[in-house]
Amino acid sequence: MLRALVLALTILANSPSHAGAETQTRTLDVLPPNHLKMTDDSSGAQLTFLTQEIGSSALYFHQQSFPRDGSMVLYLEQGHGLAGYLFATGERVVFGVPGSSTNATASTHRNSFFTYWDRKVYEVTPHVEISSDPEHKPSVATADVRYIANLAVSAEITENSTGELLAGYSDGSIWTVNVATGAKRRAYTVPDSIGWHGHLQWSRTNPDLLSFAGSPNRLQVVNVRTGERFVPYHEIPNELVTHESWWINDEILFCGSPREHGQDQSHVKTVNIRTGTVRIVGNGSWWPGATPSELAHFNWWHSSASYDGKWVVGDNWHGELMLFEGATTRPRLLTVGHRTYGGGSHPEPGFNQDGTKLVFGSDRFGKNRELPCVVDIPEAWQQEAQAPLSDPRYVGE
Repeated sequence: MLRALVLALTILANSPSHAGAETQTRTLDVLPPNHLKMTDDSSGAQLTFLTQEIGSSALYFHQQSFPRDGSMVLYLEQGHGLAGYLFATGERVVFGVPGSSTNATASTHRNSFFTYWDRKVYEVTPHVEISSDPEHKPSVATADVRYIANLAVSAEITENSTGELLAGYSDGSIWTVNVATGAKRRAYTVPDSIGWHGHLQWSRTNPDLLSFAGSPNRLQVVNVRTGERFVPYHEIPNELVTHESWWINDEILFCGSPREHGQDQSHVKTVNIRTGTVRIVGNGSWWPGATPSELAHFNWWHSSASYDGKWVVGDNWHGELMLFEGATTRPRLLTVGHRTYGGGSHPEPGFNQDGTKLVFGSDRFGKNRELPCVVDIPEAWQQEAQAPLSDPRYVGE
C-alpha cells in the first residue's frame, strides 16, 4: 500500500513510548524499474541512474545509503519520499518517509536503516523476496518498523562504529540514543559561541568520538563518554575548511586551502586528530591566468572515503568525481559531466560498505534536473589500488 511506512510510523507514534513497543510490519509498494544505465566516456565505469523521476536525489554524502548486505541503495524519489533501489532487479521499494536527504542513514552492522519522523526515532528493517520474473510478477517487500526513542532531531542522525549508539542534535544539545534500549543521554551542549553547522558524524574507528561543524574553527570533535570537546584543526583567517568526513585511524578528511595571495586552491586533506598532522590526499591546482571555470576542474569541494581506506573521492564544481588511492594518493578520474558549472547541485558522493560503488546526485541532464546515480569502480582499478594499513591503536580508548 502506498505510504505504508508512513502509516506504520503513525501507528507507532500513538503506541507506548518505550523501545519495547511492538514492532509493526507493513507491506511496501514495489515499483517497476525506471532506471537508466550508461558507460562513462572518461573511464568506462558503469553508471546507473536509479530513477528517471526528475527531482529525486541521493542521501547526503556522509549518510550511509547502503544497508549492510548491499542489496539496495537508499535515495529520495520524487513523489514517494524515501525509497530503495534493488540491484537484483532494478525495482524500487517505496518506504514513503518524506523529508530531507539527512533524515535516514543505513546501519553498517545490520540490514536496516534509521530514520526520524514526528519527533521519534525508528529502525526500519526491509525484507524483500526477489522475483525471478519482475517484468510480470513484482518482488514482494515488507518492513519491520521498530520505535527506538522520542527525540526531536534537527540535524543528521548517525550510527557509531559499534552500532550501539545513535546521535542526533536537538534543542541545542547533542544526544546519544542506545539502539537496543532507547535510553537517551545529553552528551554535549553546544555553546552559542561555537555556532552550529550540523554535519554530525561518528568516527569510523572509535565509538566515543563524534564530530560536528562549528565556527570559527569548523572541525569540532566531542568525546560523548567524557563530554570533552577539542578542535583537531585550527584555521587561519580566510582559510577554506569544508565538507569533512571520517577516514581510518581517527583521521578526518576535509577540503580546503589557505587562500593565500588570491589563490583559491582546494585540496582534499586529512588531519590526524591526535597528532594534528595534516597531509594532502588529493591535490588541488592553481596557475596564473586561469579562469574560475578552468580552476574548478582541478579543485575539490566534497570528499569521503571507503571504509577500508583504499579510496578517497573528491567532487568539484563541474560534477566530476576523482578517486585517489588511499595508500599512494594516485588520482583516477572516475566520471564526469554531472553538474553545469555555475549552477545545479554538487554530486556529494558516498561509498557503499565494501568500497566498490558510490552513490551521488547527478545534473547530467540539465540544471535543476537532479537524479540519483550509482557508479561502479572498475574492477581493474580495484585490483591495482592499495589500502593503507589500519592502526589498532585508534580503535577505542
